[in-house]
Amino acid sequence: MNYTYHTAQGKAVLNKAMENARIKTLRAALREKYGARCYRITRTGEVHIYGQMPRSNTIGWWLMGDILWAEWWLGIHA
Repeated sequence: MNYTYHTAQGKAVLNKAMENARIKTLRAALREKYGARCYRITRTGEVHIYGQMPRSNTIGWWLMGDILWAEWWLGIHA
């Protein structure tokens, strides 16, 4: 596909494609670190992890943060 920056629609399509690539990279990193089906990314951009909670010995779902924070936490934010 050939996307151009000259139209608002072309820019929106390109931004969506870049966002999808970013989420795909984040999902791969989360799967590697925490395992398959042990993370959730909500529609609002929150990242939840199932496992041992930080600074605790309790196991359950905990909020890692938003997508940007999760990328920083995993060391994949450019």
